[in-house]
Amino acid sequence: MEPSPTEHVPASDVEQALLEALFTRSPIGLILVDPQLRLVRFNAAAEGTHGTRVQEVLGLRPTQAWPEFSGEKVEQVMGEVLRTGEPAIAFEKRGRPPGDPAREHV
Repeated sequence: MEPSPTEHVPASDVEQALLEALFTRSPIGLILVDPQLRLVRFNAAAEGTHGTRVQEVLGLRPTQAWPEFSGEKVEQVMGEVLRTGEPAIAFEKRGRPPGDPAREHV
């Protein structure tokens, strides 16, 4: 018997499919960190923005991976989210990313 089109798909399958779609198709840089703020994954858009290759920075914290690009601010905001459970909707960071060190980015 074939499953009906309305049969429930397990949440983990849906979540995995959404994560894959986001990381493979988004033109916006996406970075995923673990609870210790170590880089776990980022997409091609983020790779280009930061001028680093994924293999070079996985397992590092933002301050280690991108010391010249406001890593301290990123870690401060993410640490606050972890401590309070409250999302950070927006914050401004400034710096000179490795991919474009001649210009300050916001």
